[in-house]
Amino acid sequence: GYSINELSKMPPADFINLYHPDSIKDGIKTMKILSEDSNSILSLSGIRLLKSKNGNWITFNCKMFWERDIENSSNWLLSAYYTKINSSS
Repeated sequence: GYSINELSKMPPADFINLYHPDSIKDGIKTMKILSEDSNSILSLSGIRLLKSKNGNWITFNCKMFWERDIENSSNWLLSAYYTKINSSS
């Protein structure tokens, strides 16, 4: 897998490429909610599939907390937490 250091230095476009197409669809829905929502804080959670270095899909429980930037209310600040879900074979 990728280290936290690798992920934090990864360009956003490369990080998006790690997402499974179904997870990208969920991300598009999230962006729509953020563009329409007038709240200053939004919390979302769900299951996301991300590709590992060896090409396997890994399932994560993802919790995202969005907060409007105080200095620019059109910007959202994101904190995301990924917890790997172990699959039973």
